[in-house]
Amino acid sequence: MSTTVAPKVVDQTERYTNEVFPAYTISRVNGADKKPIQIVSGRKFFVEFKSSHHEKIWEACNAGSVVTCAQAYDECPIKAIERTQALMKSDPWAGHKLHWINKLSTVISATPEAHDYFLGLHFGDLVEFEGRTFKLAPDHNRNVKLIEVEA
Repeated sequence: MSTTVAPKVVDQTERYTNEVFPAYTISRVNGADKKPIQIVSGRKFFVEFKSSHHEKIWEACNAGSVVTCAQAYDECPIKAIERTQALMKSDPWAGHKLHWINKLSTVISATPEAHDYFLGLHFGDLVEFEGRTFKLAPDHNRNVKLIEVEA
């Protein structure tokens, strides 16, 4: 027996569509397939997937990059980029990337949290991340990949 709560769609304006859940609100920016939306490393956002029953599922994600990882470990970002680019050339099948999307885990808790607000994106949306423009696309195993596009 499923106890999922259907989202309440509110504030459907020209620019935003909000879906309200008990723990958070997801604001979907309309027109993101034409004008890039700014995303930042470490800031959670949601991407819409379809379940095996064709129902909408929002998956929590965040963006990462070689530069932000290098900065987190007090390494030189330029050397980290050069090292990764060398790995991309020497072993192109290993999956080394300069920018990526991580899916985040979900926690079920009895401890109440404050209601939070997050950005909602769809496949095909354009995002700007660290000065580059990407299109969100589905990848293997229900993952998200970034495809660089010319701005």
